[in-house]
Amino acid sequence: MKEVNIDVCNKMYSMLTLLFSENDDDFKRAMLSVNFGELCTLGWYDPTIDRDICFDLKGLL
Repeated sequence: MKEVNIDVCNKMYSMLTLLFSENDDDFKRAMLSVNFGELCTLGWYDPTIDRDICFDLKGLL
């Protein structure tokens, strides 16, 4: 389980880095990955927001 957690964390970090990159090619690469993922999961259930990890940022900013 620890290896899965590390792998997921690295993948999320990589995608977020590409998505928020100022380099257009990085953003395009991330969007291609997202689009491919959507094609591969057409028959799956739609994801939902996990309210347990969402919180109000007003007090933090």
